[in-house]
Amino acid sequence: MRLLKYGTAANADVEEGEGVLRECAEAGTMDNPSINRARDRYIVAGLALGADGQPKDGRQTYEMMWRLLAVKYAEDGFITEAVEARAKKEATVHDDNAFRGTNWAMPGVIYSKLKVYYEGIMKDAAYYRQAIADDRLSEAMDDANIGKIDHTNPQELNFAKRIIAKQQAVIA
Repeated sequence: MRLLKYGTAANADVEEGEGVLRECAEAGTMDNPSINRARDRYIVAGLALGADGQPKDGRQTYEMMWRLLAVKYAEDGFITEAVEARAKKEATVHDDNAFRGTNWAMPGVIYSKLKVYYEGIMKDAAYYRQAIADDRLSEAMDDANIGKIDHTNPQELNFAKRIIAKQQAVIA
């Protein structure tokens, strides 16, 4: 039962993804700042970790990210001073989050939990899409609340259910 209380090695992403998806459900839309923030921080993580084959330090990551954001926010293809300022401000926030606890100077060394938010959203979204297609959304939601496990992994979910069944048999 400790497993369900403290979590498995694989539960961090789905736990965080679940939280973001529930925020979206409460808001009634997937157009949510939490998803946007998770996506942008996932991009920062990719840049820092070297998705292009070259890990980046904090400054290099920031320089790339603010430019990506500036292109994203460009108005009719133009990057105004206001767009640049907004992009730099957002990139600073994401970079600060990515490189917290580091000295910013070591390429590829980031706060590793940064990337699990977006990965978890994607895993949970696929899990619930399949549950809806299989007409088992209620069961899927119950399974997601069993404990700190990766409910998107059938083996881990079944293992947790067996633990619960054994514990219930002992109690009965």
